[in-house]
Amino acid sequence: MPDHLTPQQRCECMANISSKDTRPEQAARCKLWRRGYRFHKCVRTLPWTPDIVLTKYHTCIFVNGCFCFWHGHKGCSKFVIPKTCSGFRTAKITLNQERDLVRSSVSNQSAGASSQYGNANSTSLTLMPQ
Repeated sequence: MPDHLTPQQRCECMANISSKDTRPEQAARCKLWRRGYRFHKCVRTLPWTPDIVLTKYHTCIFVNGCFCFWHGHKGCSKFVIPKTCSGFRTAKITLNQERDLVRSSVSNQSAGASSQYGNANSTSLTLMPQ
């Protein structure tokens, strides 16, 4: 399917995609808040700036959202490499996958817990019972 936007319009559109307070993040925070969890959001003092931090439980939550092509989720039906700027995007996806792998391995070795929430195949947030 050809892109109906000009390259300049597509660039402006991509530049306006927010990196915080996205709908999946808001949904996750809403579920946490309703269940009594209190949290901080987008804590820049921690590595990789987690989207949600539950300080009481020493837990970080990273919400990937629905743009699977930035993270290259394996087995996701929505993951395709775009035809425009494919060299740049392929390199970016590879770097994101490497960063996600390092982040998950480091968080598994640390004292706290870390989890990733959200992709096109996951629509629910499973939480610890209180």
